[in-house]
Amino acid sequence: MVRIKSIQLPKKPNGRGYPRIKRSYGIVGGVFVGQINVSSGTDNPKEYQNLVAMLDLLYERGEGAVLARIRDSVKRGNQNRPAGRHYEIQEVYRLLKAKKHIPNILGTKPLDTALSDWLKSAQKKTGIPLAERTIKSYSVNIKQLMDFNHGVVRLPAPTDADIPALLSKYREWCADAKRQFRVPFNQVRTMLRSYARETQSEREDSDLYRAIRRIPSLSSKRKRDRKALEVWQVLEAMSKFPPREAQHLWNMCALSVRPDEYALGQWRIVRDSPYGDYIEVAGSKTENAARVVPLAKGVVKDFYVDSTFRRHFRKVFAHEYQPRDFRSTGRQWLKRAGIDPSRVRMYFGHSMNGMEHRYDTHELLPFLARDAQLLNQYIDANRIDPRKSGNGSE
Repeated sequence: MVRIKSIQLPKKPNGRGYPRIKRSYGIVGGVFVGQINVSSGTDNPKEYQNLVAMLDLLYERGEGAVLARIRDSVKRGNQNRPAGRHYEIQEVYRLLKAKKHIPNILGTKPLDTALSDWLKSAQKKTGIPLAERTIKSYSVNIKQLMDFNHGVVRLPAPTDADIPALLSKYREWCADAKRQFRVPFNQVRTMLRSYARETQSEREDSDLYRAIRRIPSLSSKRKRDRKALEVWQVLEAMSKFPPREAQHLWNMCALSVRPDEYALGQWRIVRDSPYGDYIEVAGSKTENAARVVPLAKGVVKDFYVDSTFRRHFRKVFAHEYQPRDFRSTGRQWLKRAGIDPSRVRMYFGHSMNGMEHRYDTHELLPFLARDAQLLNQYIDANRIDPRKSGNGSE
């Protein structure tokens, strides 16, 4: 966290009593804390500063119950509130000091440690824990940033206070045309914004968050649009692959799955259900990634080795196509088969907005058999190159 500079005490309410401490934390360690607005119980600027730092330290450690106890200590309806004047925040502070956990060390924790500790209990804005996929991605981002510091910047002991300068230098390095690290930089920036939002008491209004946001992202626009293959093009390409890899090529096109979903085996064929046979995809990229897909003919699940498939893929396609083009191929087949565009988007794992959102997942099930029939009719009708069948022209 950013070091707290020497501060002036806020004005006393009505000119009497002690200066109040106001902080807002949201959900901490599964406990809703919300806003804390309590009397500090001190006129000493240094002690006041330590009390503020203590609250932030409790937040960083996930001590939601303790923060809620401090928050509720001023409520008159609190049965545990002692009679007379009582400053629960001072009581907690004395306990921390007795254990030698004096909260005046903000910003001195090593950055890699601070980021790793945060990631263990990181949450989304809604308070829901991060997906396992996101945690793995953020772990890689932390390593990327620390490796960059170790190999290029070489700050001896970076802390939170060094994040803006370190991120700026990382952006300059990634922006070099010879280094294709635009997407990794944007991911590191996103990770740090999430970290600042969760660890700073002011969240998106904190100095650290604003400093990170002022560093612009790098354009990650694709060098080219996605391509889609016709059915007959896929069949011709399959003849150049070994049998197992040819099967995988067909599966990728017919399933419309992401390359990583396929590589991780995050799909299965559901047989003999009340709605017939269909594909179930257990995606993890977004909440919409878990979905159902019509079962196209010829789809068979087989043992998959990503490196082997990609080796044959490069031999056959060279630089003409990319693995993600097969996902676009599947979407094109679904559209041309005459399936409702709203259902196509959901089969594709994309979110739906506004009036376009016409189906929930369970409402798709009755359509699976009908859509599979439409898809298979389209596949059968497009197996032959029209230029060779005499039905088309050059």
